Amino acid sequence: MKQRPHYLVDYLKGKGSLHVLSVKYGQRIGRREIKDYCDYVNTIIECRFMDLFNENFLYERLGPDSFYDVVICEGPWAGLLGMRLKDKGQARLYVYEDIDYFPAFFEYDFIYETVRRMENRCMEKADLIFSVSKTLKELRSSYLDSNKIFLSPNGIEKINTTTCIRDNTIIYAGTIDEWSGLDMVLKAYSEVVPTERKSKLLIYGDGKKINEYKNMINRLNIADRAFIKGKIPHETLLEVYNRSLIGLCVLKPTEVVRYSFPIKLLEYMASGLLVVTTKHGDMEGIVSQSGCGILVDYEKNKIKDAILCLLNMDMEERLEMTDKGIKFAKSFMWEKIFEDELNIIQARL
Repeated sequence: MKQRPHYLVDYLKGKGSLHVLSVKYGQRIGRREIKDYCDYVNTIIECRFMDLFNENFLYERLGPDSFYDVVICEGPWAGLLGMRLKDKGQARLYVYEDIDYFPAFFEYDFIYETVRRMENRCMEKADLIFSVSKTLKELRSSYLDSNKIFLSPNGIEKINTTTCIRDNTIIYAGTIDEWSGLDMVLKAYSEVVPTERKSKLLIYGDGKKINEYKNMINRLNIADRAFIKGKIPHETLLEVYNRSLIGLCVLKPTEVVRYSFPIKLLEYMASGLLVVTTKHGDMEGIVSQSGCGILVDYEKNKIKDAILCLLNMDMEERLEMTDKGIKFAKSFMWEKIFEDELNIIQARL
């Protein structure tokens, strides 16, 4: 799936001289690959994950005389670079993109605390902070200067609906990890199958739980109805959405999910999917305000009942729910979100 940085880079192209720095994990540590498109330079640096905790690692791989009017950093590892550029007088404005509560991705206390301290330090030093969810903004405002924190939600590129006939297909797309809630989804769907004969469950994405969930599908005897399809191009995924009926965002109520704003949820809505979502974080407000689907507790029977309800819903109700989701999604276009963000940045220069 395309993520927020991809859309932000696409938006910033043509707005001035743009330098994009990204990392990939490889064997040739510190190797730089530079692609120069005149007013757009893309630099890719190979590293190990542990290198990103070194405050100088990324900084030392930029040109020593580089200067930027604005440095926009996503997450604490890029934030270390932003802090260093600002401290060295090589950036007029340091902006932090607060897209997740990153410590919660790590189960070991030492790493959790290290990332938490690093994240907070990066935000304390930032001139501006853009938080993607209301819950994340509230968290940051409880201990940081709230005057520099702004809500900048995730969004969509376009309304993606077509007039094609939809199959009784249930979709999940995204990371396949414990917090994705797919173990509960699979258990719930195993109880949908005996009473509903036409649907199928398609799971797109990758992650550390993929083999475990493939084994679970076999144990639950739903291998003829539930499939893990792996990663596919984003445009192809949107085409799948257009042929499907239900989008699942039944994320497990964990610390990382509490502060999230899943792009998949808005993309489901923009594609005319009916959604089933857990009552957690900003997801609850999105679904309750839009009327685009059903909110559930993270329980097998609740998820099962919601799926069956949507599968058995008459066409008039389906279309009404679809229209509500599309209408709501239209207010979350990336172009408008980044335009608002850029206006705030320019006002601080």
